Amino acid sequence: MKQCTSVNHRSRARLGANVRAQPVTPSRAANLSLALVGAGWLAAVYGAFSQLGDPAPWVPSSEIEMQRRVSMVILFFGVFALACVLPIVAMLVYAFR
Repeated sequence: MKQCTSVNHRSRARLGANVRAQPVTPSRAANLSLALVGAGWLAAVYGAFSQLGDPAPWVPSSEIEMQRRVSMVILFFGVFALACVLPIVAMLVYAFR
């Protein structure tokens, strides 16, 4: 049996061995919470505003339905991200405690 001695194989093995869970520091918790709130608001606003207005009459109905579904998914993602406000607030409390 041939032993693998390539540099890539050894470096990949070393990279996997060095992966450790990083503790959540207060600054990381604050940054993560702000990023989640920002992403949630952007997604909710885009999802809501993309539902407004009438499509052009020459746009096929299948394309209109596809765009409506995409908008609804983005809207629900934004609302879900905003519904996670309690964990976000908990992270901020942890960060500024």
